[in-house]
Amino acid sequence: MRLARALVFSTLGIVLLMVASSFAAAGGNPFAGPAPATPKGPTYNATFTETGLPVGTNWSVKIAFLGCGCDGVHGTFTTNGNTLTVGLTNGTYRYTVLRLPNYFSADSKGLINVSGAAPAPVSISFQPIVQYSAEFFESGLPANTNWTVSVTGNGTDQAYALEHQVQSTNNTSMNFSLLNGTYHYVVSKVVGAYFSGKSHGVFVVAGASPPVVVVSFVTPERFTVSFQESGLTLGTNWTVHVGGFGGVRISETASSTGSFLNLSLPNGTYRFSVGEVLGYTIVGGASGHFDVLSSPVDVNVSFASVGPSGFFPVTFNETGLSAGHHWHITVVATHTFGHSRSAGQSSNSSSLTFYLQNGTYRYSVPVPRGYTANTTGGTFTVAGGAVGPINVTYVLIPRYTVTVTESGLATGTNWSVLVRTSPGHWSAWPVDVTHSSSGTTVTFNLPNGTYCYRVYAVPYYTVSSGTLAGTFSVSGTAPPPIAIGFTAKG
Repeated sequence: MRLARALVFSTLGIVLLMVASSFAAAGGNPFAGPAPATPKGPTYNATFTETGLPVGTNWSVKIAFLGCGCDGVHGTFTTNGNTLTVGLTNGTYRYTVLRLPNYFSADSKGLINVSGAAPAPVSISFQPIVQYSAEFFESGLPANTNWTVSVTGNGTDQAYALEHQVQSTNNTSMNFSLLNGTYHYVVSKVVGAYFSGKSHGVFVVAGASPPVVVVSFVTPERFTVSFQESGLTLGTNWTVHVGGFGGVRISETASSTGSFLNLSLPNGTYRFSVGEVLGYTIVGGASGHFDVLSSPVDVNVSFASVGPSGFFPVTFNETGLSAGHHWHITVVATHTFGHSRSAGQSSNSSSLTFYLQNGTYRYSVPVPRGYTANTTGGTFTVAGGAVGPINVTYVLIPRYTVTVTESGLATGTNWSVLVRTSPGHWSAWPVDVTHSSSGTTVTFNLPNGTYCYRVYAVPYYTVSSGTLAGTFSVSGTAPPPIAIGFTAKG
C-alpha cells in the first residue's frame, strides 16, 4: 500500500514538473506575476573603440535606454579588446565608461541615437594618471590653526574628481596631487585672522610641480566692541553688520537674542548697520561709525515698538481654483539687512491678508499641480497704507482621456499599462503612472504632450495584434484608442 502511494505521488510530481516545464518553455512562469514587455524590433551595432590601455585590459561601458520603461537595452558590457560592440534597438541611449585604476578618460559620457542604422562609432581615449605636487604654504596663523584651500581645474568626466579637490590642515603647508592643467584656488576665511595678501588666484601645472603658493594671514590684537540694545522684547533676534579698514579689510555680521552683541575687532575705523526687526523702528538711525583704538568700545542701539498702527494690510485675491482648493503665498522683506524676514499664509478661501510694516517686499505664488497662473511672484511696497488686492488668477489645464483597449483576455484577467512623459518632450507636468484593470479598457487623463506607453505582458498569453510599447501625443483632443490583442498560449 505504501509503495502504491509512493508511486502515485512520484507520478504526480513528474506531471507537475512537466507542466511547469511546458509553461517555462512557452515563456510563462506559473509562479510569477506580470512580466515587463520584451523589447521588439531590429538591433543595430553601436561600436566603442578605446585607445591608451595595455593589451588585454578589461574595460566596461554602461548603457541606459532613455525611452519609456524597459523597451531598450540596459546594462554594463565588458571587453578586453580595443573594440566593444553592443546591439541596440531604435532610440536614445546614455553611455558611461566605467573608471579604471590608474587611468582616466576625459570623454567617458555621452548620448547615442539609433534610428534605423548603426550609429557613428564612439572613440574612448584612456590616459594614465600622472600627477604633480602643488604646494600651499601659510604664514601668520597661530600654531595648530586649521585652514582650508579648494582647488578647481577644467577637467570633465573622470578627470573632474582629479582636478576638483579640497584640503584642510593645521600644519603650515599642504600638498595637492594634480594633473596637467590650469587651476583656480580659493583659501577659506579663518576666524580671528585676516588675509594680508591674495586669498584666491590661478596656477598652472605643466609637466612639473608649480611654484609654491604662499598664503599670508595676519592675526592682530583685537578688542571687544559691544553693542547694547534697548526696547526689544527679550528673546527677539537682532543683527548688526560691521565693515571697515583697520590694517586689514573687515566685513562681519553678527546676531543676538539677548541685550548684548559682541564683536572682536583690531584697531581701525568702522561703520555699522543695524538690521530691521519686525514690529520695531530703530531710534536715532540704523547706522553709524566708531573707532577702535587699543581699547574696548560700547555702542548703544535703541528700538521702539511700532504698535498696531504701524502695520498695514496687504491682500491677495485668487480666482480660478475649485471651491475649497488650498493655495499659498510667501512674502519676504527685501530691505532687511543681515537676514531675511519672511511670512507665509495658506487659505482655502478666495482671499488672504498679511499685515506688514513699511518697506519693500517680494512675494512668491506656488502653482498647484494641474493649473497655470497669471503670476508666480513679484514685488510690492508698503508706504503708510494698505496694498492690494494683488490678483492671482489660476487656470485649470485641460486634460483628455487616453484609452487603451484589450481583446482576447479571459473575463476578469488583470492587465496593466504604464504611461510616461516621453523624454525630451514638453508636458504640462511630468507623468509616470501605471493603471490596471480587470475589464477591457485602461484609461488615463492627460494634458497636452508627448508620451510613451508600455503594456505589461500577461502570463499564458501572447500579443496577436498591436504593440506592447509605443508613443502617442495629446494635442487638444483625445487621441485614437490604443488597441492590444491577446491570444492564449497553446
